[in-house]
Amino acid sequence: MKIINSFKFFVLCSAIAGFAFTSCDDDDDNDNEVSAVYVGEYPGTLTLSGEMKGVQMFSGTTEGEFVISNAKDGFVDITVPEIDDFNARNTVYDVEDFVITDVTVTADGDGYVFTKESFEVEGVKCDIGGAGDKEYLTTGSLTGTYKDGILTVNYDFTLGSMPFPLVGSFEGKISK
Repeated sequence: MKIINSFKFFVLCSAIAGFAFTSCDDDDDNDNEVSAVYVGEYPGTLTLSGEMKGVQMFSGTTEGEFVISNAKDGFVDITVPEIDDFNARNTVYDVEDFVITDVTVTADGDGYVFTKESFEVEGVKCDIGGAGDKEYLTTGSLTGTYKDGILTVNYDFTLGSMPFPLVGSFEGKISK
């Protein structure tokens, strides 16, 4: 009887030990933590356009700087650069920079893909035509890629109830 009880105790201890030595997520390879090489500042050229009911309202380029920060658990924050004195069909736009949080990052070969199908940012300041800064709920979407130190971003955003979205494309090289 003593041998059977000792055997049961041994089996019970073995079962408990199996759970005690199971690895946790911290030991696993976390691609996002390792790949934080894309975190940084990207000065470059931003092309903006706007179209309403099939009519090109404006199109032009300006210099800007996207910033990628807060890489954690497959997500990053991306700061969209300010638009300063952007002349759009006789109206000058000044849009403050804003941050899109929780943008999904996935590995893609030797690069990365960033996606945010839908975002909302409250309180984005914008001066349209010299009327003074007003705050707008800004909505839109963003996709982008990072490879060999080059960031490309395509995004659209709508300021408040603006009748058409602003569409931007960007390419810049990391400067950190």
